[in-house]
Amino acid sequence: MKNVLILQNSIPHYRIPVYVELSKYYNVTVLHSGAKVMGIDRVFNEIIMPNKKIGPFYIQSGVLTQVASDEYDVIIAMFDVRWLNNVLAVFFKKNARFIFWGHRYSNNILINKVRDLLMLITDGILLYSNSEVVRMNSRGIANSKIFVAPNTMYISNCSDGSSSIKNSFIFVGRAQKRKQVDILIRSFSEILDRIPSYVKLNIIGSGVENENLKILANQLNISDRVNFLGEIIDEEKLKYFFHQAYAYISPGPVGLSVLQSFAYGIPVVTNHSGKHGPEFSNLIPDRNALLFNSFDELKEILVSLCVDSSLSSRLGKNAYEFYSNERTLGKMIFGFKDAIENIRDIAI
Repeated sequence: MKNVLILQNSIPHYRIPVYVELSKYYNVTVLHSGAKVMGIDRVFNEIIMPNKKIGPFYIQSGVLTQVASDEYDVIIAMFDVRWLNNVLAVFFKKNARFIFWGHRYSNNILINKVRDLLMLITDGILLYSNSEVVRMNSRGIANSKIFVAPNTMYISNCSDGSSSIKNSFIFVGRAQKRKQVDILIRSFSEILDRIPSYVKLNIIGSGVENENLKILANQLNISDRVNFLGEIIDEEKLKYFFHQAYAYISPGPVGLSVLQSFAYGIPVVTNHSGKHGPEFSNLIPDRNALLFNSFDELKEILVSLCVDSSLSSRLGKNAYEFYSNERTLGKMIFGFKDAIENIRDIAI
């Protein structure tokens, strides 16, 4: 059984099922700077090391020592160039094959050039999706070192709620200004005379921005139509609220919430040109999602979903089928195994 070292900043809850499943095939060790994962009976190993922030960069202790130890067959590093030890690690590895994992490009030209150089010298790149492959090829990255493990969330109680009775819209995520939930509240307030009086807006998630959003809802006199439910981790409760929703609405950037919504048979509504994560590539307009370009378009979409009962149902059914067929945990693990087993050694 191969020994695999994974370098991360921390282990978010949605990554635990990935590492647990991967441990069925490999001896997995995750080096990170977060809290110890509890309740998994040491299915995978953890090395918890401190990190220090210097300006925009992070220095994580112990990375280079582990990489140079020759204990691992494959090393998979989070591809965030702000974490300097991960960048340096590619030069310190001995016989292990080295893979950068994540999405590749941003709007920063200099950082993208650094990423290109690192991709040229590393053994392999493991992508969240195939949306950047053509661009990578155009910059000299060979297909032979590119692998895809579709980024997803494991939802233990996933179920198709597309045909459930609807009475709300839903937003789930940390309350941050960049999510532009204020735009959702404003658009909702301007269509109340065009939609049934029982339709609510459910906002799930914690964060300091929630206080500003509550003030906004009060100023717009719609506090009775907007529910701030706080953070909800329990999957049965989440399923309950998702199944009641016509759609998941995010005027700002979307990420893994796309897959969470799809897993419950709920379509996604978001801005066509937002600064989205790579999960945006899962959205197929008018099939499992609706995209808008303006505030007025968002309002019309919300009204259409309430007035046309078949619209949400059709989009939600397609969303669930997409998740079930293309974005299961098994698909993601297959991508990891493909990279681990088939990566070639590249001399640097």
